[in-house]
Order: sequence, then C-alpha cells, then structure tokens
Amino acid sequence: MNKSMIDTAYDVAKSKGKLEQIKFEDLLVRTMVAMGVSADDNDKIIAQAGKLYTDLTMDGRFLQVKVEKDDSSKKKSKG
Repeated sequence: MNKSMIDTAYDVAKSKGKLEQIKFEDLLVRTMVAMGVSADDNDKIIAQAGKLYTDLTMDGRFLQVKVEKDDSSKKKSKG
C-alpha cells in the first residue's frame, strides 16, 4: 500500500528521529523524491505544492512557523 503524501511528508520531517523545522519548499521536494519523483521534475513537484500545503495546514502533526526575515533597509539609521 502506498503512503499518502502527507504521511510521507511526516516521515521526511521526522527522518532524523525527531521532528525538525523545515522550509516548505525543502519539505515539498524531499517528499516528492521519497515518493519516487525526480528532484529535477519541477512540473510534477509544483503541481503537488498546493495539495501538500493544504494538507499540512489541516494536519495536526504540523505547525506553521512564520519566519520574518531581517530587512535592514527598513531599519532607521542612528546617525
């Protein structure tokens, strides 16, 4: 029996024995590769991005963390 994409994503995220924080793009590619899709097959990977994202937001095993990037252009100069 084949695993679902969300179960495969969970296995990928937990591959080191504990859940790790991972960027969505990395999780998507690693999940698709684990499901037998070539990492170079961008069309197939992109086609599954929406489904995986939706599944992740609905699955209680995953937590979204918003990471704000430091934007130095918005910092006020002190001079």
